[in-house]
Amino acid sequence: MGRPAASSARRQVFPFTMGANIGTCITALLAATAVSGGNEVFALQIALVHLLYNVFGVVLFLYTPWLKDTPVWSAEWLGNKTEANRLWAIGYIVGVFFVLPGLVLWSQQAFFTPDDQIVSAAQSEQAISAEQAVQGSGMAIE
Repeated sequence: MGRPAASSARRQVFPFTMGANIGTCITALLAATAVSGGNEVFALQIALVHLLYNVFGVVLFLYTPWLKDTPVWSAEWLGNKTEANRLWAIGYIVGVFFVLPGLVLWSQQAFFTPDDQIVSAAQSEQAISAEQAVQGSGMAIE
């Protein structure tokens, strides 16, 4: 079952929307240049990752023929469902902003062990002796 083609007005607005998305990344990049101190490298790194993520997303959705109409079609579908029943909008918000991130955090807790549990017995003995040596010299471990 194929999807209906998006109307021409919506198809014309979509690239402008994607460009506005990149524009917000540019302002974040400019704001990151104002950060000084020890975190300036991280601020620029995060801003550049944000910019590149959105640029690659725009390229993917605008120039992949079978993905080109997906965002517009999805928005129209959700809009029609929400027009019929407002619970669709609430379900979308709860699902995307609460349930999905919650599942990601839960899966990280369930399937990945913290780094401090990975240390083997031999390494833990070495870590204890190193910690005692550092404490004996008056330095602190962070």
